[in-house]
Amino acid sequence: PFTYMPAPAMHWATIGGNVDTDAGGLKAVRYGVTGEHIRQLKVVLTDGNLYKFGAKAVKSSSGYSLKDLIIGSEGTLGVVTEVTMWLYPTPRKSINALIPFPTLNDPIKSVPAILASGVVPTTVEFMGRKIIDLWEKYYNEKFPVDTGDGFILLRFDAFTDGELQAELKQAVATTKQFKSATPIVLDANSEEAKTIWKCREDLLLAIQKSTPKMDEVDICVPINHIPDVLAYEVDQDLPEILNNELPQKIDGEELKDRFKLVMKDVLKANFVEDNDGFLDLSKSVNIVANLPYYITTPIIFNLIKSDLDFSSLTLMMQKEVAERLVAKPKTKEYGPLSIAVQSRMNVRLAEEVKSTSFMPRPKVDSAVVVLTPLLEKPDINDYAFFDHVVKMCFAQRRKTLANNLKTLIKDKDEREKLINDLGLDARVRPEELTLNQFVQLAHLLKDRQA
Repeated sequence: PFTYMPAPAMHWATIGGNVDTDAGGLKAVRYGVTGEHIRQLKVVLTDGNLYKFGAKAVKSSSGYSLKDLIIGSEGTLGVVTEVTMWLYPTPRKSINALIPFPTLNDPIKSVPAILASGVVPTTVEFMGRKIIDLWEKYYNEKFPVDTGDGFILLRFDAFTDGELQAELKQAVATTKQFKSATPIVLDANSEEAKTIWKCREDLLLAIQKSTPKMDEVDICVPINHIPDVLAYEVDQDLPEILNNELPQKIDGEELKDRFKLVMKDVLKANFVEDNDGFLDLSKSVNIVANLPYYITTPIIFNLIKSDLDFSSLTLMMQKEVAERLVAKPKTKEYGPLSIAVQSRMNVRLAEEVKSTSFMPRPKVDSAVVVLTPLLEKPDINDYAFFDHVVKMCFAQRRKTLANNLKTLIKDKDEREKLINDLGLDARVRPEELTLNQFVQLAHLLKDRQA
């Protein structure tokens, strides 16, 4: 007869994890997030002692609300060992309404209007036809509705049929101004309803199966810097959505003066030209990004080879790539990528991020790398030539430096003399050379060409 109302989207979620993240879930529209359902916590703090925060009593407002400080702290303040929660009477009646719309934007615009009408559904979910098509393809199932390009999925809970029908009628009437089609109303336990909800729950996984070019990220921007955004996008549907969803003014200024969207593949970006006076590039730039794993290296080189003046680049990437960026000589990770980046920037591995930190969990761990300008740059006049030399030196990693230099110097004696001029053994391997030794080698080869 009683139930815990928050409904985490992921079936493997735990109560403890919900508390640590103050999770929302599918029913947050009506019932709120986890923290609103917690009465009492028992927590082991860093001193090793067990503490009780909150109370089972409805009214308990004396002193600081340390319970609410723990909720959402991501486990950084202590380990939650026991949770006392509110349970609610289970509603006797439930229905689902899937409402189709002709475009993607219409259902998004309809939701604030539904809530403003006084109707508070248990659940409000948005779905687009393009992603539904992916779900059908990769899960070999059929979505019950063929018409419409965008949808909202509403669930209503109540204790009487009268309440249920009144809320449904008001919600449907409100969506008419947004060109909604006839809703498909289903009993919560019907097979069609289960199929629709299964589709909604599997959407992210369907996207991941369709392409390696997706990374799910929640982006947080300080409020006073929200206007200063220059963004790149290739999805042609996004500009229309942003046009409808973003405010027209921010702090009294026109949106176009605070936000610029460049419809271009970021790998083809010219950051200075694309900026076109939007940001003040006379000041140094800080960049923070979670890079898609499959194009991490090209993006990094696009950035560091651009004309932008960087204070720092803080980048999250696949751990394996991060380890190559910071690698030192005589390690297996050390190679052309390490040398190319370290010859241009200081590189520091700031934080390792386990795959368990993400949901859904990826197959690899990540890491955060911080790149800052070199105080003293190496003596490299021709970076293209330098990069080419380094690449040739590592052409066959298991070979000696002398063997790899064959493509640049045919004569064996000349190769050995060149290596000897560097003060190195003729049997040295490329991964044993320092950055400065590669710089010297490039100079010697350049002089030889001259």
